[in-house]
Amino acid sequence: MSSLDEDYATPERLAIYLEIGWSDFLFETPDGAEASGGLPYPNPRRDRVPPSFPLGVAMLARSWAMEISFEARSLCDVGGAVGRTIFEIERQFSGLEHLVLVEPSERFCEWARRLLSSDCKLPEVPLVDRVGSPRWVAPRTRPPPIPRAKERLTIVNETLERY
Repeated sequence: MSSLDEDYATPERLAIYLEIGWSDFLFETPDGAEASGGLPYPNPRRDRVPPSFPLGVAMLARSWAMEISFEARSLCDVGGAVGRTIFEIERQFSGLEHLVLVEPSERFCEWARRLLSSDCKLPEVPLVDRVGSPRWVAPRTRPPPIPRAKERLTIVNETLERY
């Protein structure tokens, strides 16, 4: 593990990024549903930064592209963390052929790969719902992988300067 992961991508920060970016997929419970143990999954970040924020970014990018008649073919998300923004932009732009996520944290890159390019069952994810270390819970669902991710998506574990 790099010193960046030790200083920046702590389990607590990973938990926050997963909650902010993916809580609608990972932790959402239908009305009346309960997690194992009879307790509802908490979703403590929804009131602060909802998962719709990356969707808003993607819709704004699409609006600007349409306004200037720009047809995007590739996208590079620098500092893409666990990948929710690239996920939403890919859904808004139908003609994207190449997607690149550049992220200096190896831990964040691993989660971006799991979330964006695989349909395998996800391992337990960290959930920050109390002071101290996160607890780990099984996700309720997962996002669908980006279509043809193996051909179209590149995840680069580097800083922008080194990429």
